[in-house]
Formats: sequence, C-alpha cells, structure tokens
Amino acid sequence: MPRITARRLFIAAAVAVTVIAVVTAFHDVPAVAAALRNFDWRLLPLGLAMAITMHGLRFWRWHLYAGHVSDGALRLTDSLHIYLAGLGTHLTPGRVGEVVRCAYLRRAAGTPVARSAPIMLAERVMDGVGLFALALPGAVTLGLGGTAGLVLLAAGLLLMPALASHHLHRAALFAAARTPLIRRYVPSLERASDDLRVFMLPRIGLPAALMSVTSVALEVGVFALALHGAGLPVTWDVYLRAGFVLTAGMLASAVFMVPGNLGVAEGGIAALTRSLLAATAPMAAAAALIMRFLTLWTGLLAGFAALATATRTWGRATGPEPESVAALPGTHN
Repeated sequence: MPRITARRLFIAAAVAVTVIAVVTAFHDVPAVAAALRNFDWRLLPLGLAMAITMHGLRFWRWHLYAGHVSDGALRLTDSLHIYLAGLGTHLTPGRVGEVVRCAYLRRAAGTPVARSAPIMLAERVMDGVGLFALALPGAVTLGLGGTAGLVLLAAGLLLMPALASHHLHRAALFAAARTPLIRRYVPSLERASDDLRVFMLPRIGLPAALMSVTSVALEVGVFALALHGAGLPVTWDVYLRAGFVLTAGMLASAVFMVPGNLGVAEGGIAALTRSLLAATAPMAAAAALIMRFLTLWTGLLAGFAALATATRTWGRATGPEPESVAALPGTHN
C-alpha cells in the first residue's frame, strides 16, 4: 500500500500547479488571463454548490458499498471521514492512493481489505457508466464521434450487467485457480468477486448507477456553467456537447499516468471545446481551468484536511494495524 505523507502530497500539489501553468502557456497567456478576469464570478457560488452536491452523491455511493462490506458496522461520520480522506489522494497516479480508504475502513469497522478493495473497481465502473450515459446522447443527437465512437460509448454501458454475471465471475475464478502465480489467492478473490457482483446487482447497482449518472450530470453542469461564465451562452445543445467533450477529454487523459490527469485533462477538454463548441482558445482554457478547480481542487483541499485528521485518528494508512482492531472477528484474511 503506498505511503501517503504530507510531504508527498505537497510535492504532488506543486507538480499539479506546474502542469496547469504549462498547459496555460500553450495558449495566449495574456488572453487566458483576460478571459479569467472577465469571467462572471457571480456564478462561482452556484458552481461550488453543484460540485459539493456531486461529491455528496459520490459519498453516498461509497457509503452504500462500504455499508455492505462492513455489515452495517460503519458509522456515518466515520464513513464520511474516510471518503474525504480518499479525496486527498487524487493526485496520486491512477488514483491508487485511494487504497487508504481500505486501510481506514479496516480500522474503523474491522472490515478486511479483501472485502473493501472491490469498492474501488465498482466506483470506477460506475464513473464510467455515468460518463458514457452523459456522452451518448450528445454523440447521437449531434452526430459526434462517428460509428466507432457510438459503439464504444454503448459498449461502456454494458460494464455493469457484464460484471453482474455469475458465469463471468465463475469463469474468471476458474482461470485464476489454474494460474500458478495467483492460485493461492483464489479464496480471497472469490469473496471479493462475490462482493463486486453484488455491487452490480439491482439492489445496490441501480441506486449506485443513478447516483453516478446524476453526479456526472452535475459535473457537466459545472463545465457548462464555466463556459457560460466565460462568455458562451448555455443552451441544451451546448450542454449535450459539453457532456461529450468532458467524457472524451477524461477518457483520453486516462491513458496517461499523470497525477489527477492534471494538465492532460485540461488540455484535452480545452482543445475539444474549441472544436466542438465554437469557443475561442482563451475562453476554452479558462472554462476548463475553472471547471477543474471546482470539481477537483475543492474536493482535494477538503481531502487534505480529512487525510490529516484520519492519520491522527487511525494512524498512517501504511502503519501496523492496532491489536484491538486486528483481533476483531472477521478482520483476518
């Protein structure tokens, strides 16, 4: 498990600021600065409220999953604390730092890491479902992406039913049992597989999917609001295109192991905004930076504070497990 320290987070933040500065430098810096000065900052409180609501929905999705694997032993306040601490690790490449949630969940509720680890995969799947669901209407209605793009987006919506398939899980475990390097982990993988499948079944999967789609709709709304503040009037057509732009930009940036997709996401979103939304380069860059500030950096700042208090409450995520917790029933893998 990666060791998350204040020093490493500070370094990551410094890298993030540098990357954003470099992305901005690819545009006309004075023009981008002028676009930011001319931004309608009266819209910022509404954008912040939408971003907070977005994070709130993702927290309830996390709590739905965590409540299942902890068998109801997780307190709501501890659950919120752990979720926010995870936000403080979003600058780690591929968001691998989110495994701190597994460590803190074990210490707060005695939940084995083998049971909580599937939550991260389920969250990424649901994030994908939300992004694909918001991108597909724009792609179909506006003729964006072509046939290959439509097939890719439609296929992404099948992730949830595919992972709910009992036969698919049995086949994967059958293959694992015959693979020398991972054969001994099959019992733990089997329990994790069962939990992941439950996450995709209607009782948990449908509420989680609804929260995911709604949270992404709010994220697209923040982007559309940023465009409006930068000078592009928002219509239904613009909102649909913004959904496609946001999805395409985030998916394209996912192939780069850059902390938080910083720089790559902003640059990709700004480039697509110029071509698909008829926005000027300074307007597109300003909107991308403001959107990412509201959706990424606000959560990140809250996460830094939560991660610091979680470390004081439960110890470092990489430290030894307290004996009182390790002795609880069900805490041994």
